[in-house]
Amino acid sequence: YAHKNLNILNASRDITLRAGASVLSATFYNDVLTIVSAGACHAYLVRQGYLKKLVIPDSMDFFTTDEHEISQCHSPLSGLGLFEDLHLQIRECRLAKGDLVVFLTDGAFSRLDEEELRFLMNKKTVSEIESIEEVFELCNQRGNKDNQSAIILQF
Repeated sequence: YAHKNLNILNASRDITLRAGASVLSATFYNDVLTIVSAGACHAYLVRQGYLKKLVIPDSMDFFTTDEHEISQCHSPLSGLGLFEDLHLQIRECRLAKGDLVVFLTDGAFSRLDEEELRFLMNKKTVSEIESIEEVFELCNQRGNKDNQSAIILQF
């Protein structure tokens, strides 16, 4: 419904002036997490020190292998209101006690590599909230100008 209404508002606008939003949502039942996403968002599983991608951004990332300015490649290829068709990713993951699931918007991951994120999520000397604050701070020190959102689900 939100996608349809925003798409109607955007129809008369130039593509560079359209409003839009990425979305990442989840449900949990019987130890299975189901994630639905559209746009430039990441979801990761942190389990026993390892970091695994659950959802990858639907963005321009796939069109470049240049990691020097990867932060410039996160323009979404899908998202609420941006284009007529909404492309969704749907993933399922069986979770175990002690798992963390981390949801990040592009402003929170675009200037980090996965090894840095894994290190920050596994620091035993800080809480999960402090880890996210460090993620935001590091991205901002590297020139991030985008909004930042993060959610950590603990199991």
